[in-house]
Amino acid sequence: ALPPGTRVRLSLLLFPPRRGQIIVLDAPDSPGRWDIKRLIGLPGELVEWRQGQFWINGAALHEPYAPAPSDGDTGMTRLGPREYFVAGDNRPRSRDSRHYGPVARARIFALLRAARFEAAAAKLTERSRAQVKKDPSEG
Repeated sequence: ALPPGTRVRLSLLLFPPRRGQIIVLDAPDSPGRWDIKRLIGLPGELVEWRQGQFWINGAALHEPYAPAPSDGDTGMTRLGPREYFVAGDNRPRSRDSRHYGPVARARIFALLRAARFEAAAAKLTERSRAQVKKDPSEG
């Protein structure tokens, strides 16, 4: 999860996403919410979460960006022609395709290009933001 105050730069997804990319999608289990997840499985692949790591078509997926393997097995999922398997990097706490299943290509709309934590923005509370004067030109 990105901490409050994190600024992100996105680009619209114009080409098929690739494994390992961080994508933005309409959350399948929460209408109106966007999720930021890592793309794990591609259309037509057999994806399995076993012994705390992902397996693609029977081979362990090498993920240098992921934390140490965690517990859990979820069984196998064969992805359809326009389906993807996504997961959060914080595997023990992430709600992702292991919970809500494959994600249709139509739900994936952007790539995460950059994320920067802004400590000053994170310190502002909702109350202090409300106290900031509006620009007089905004009426």
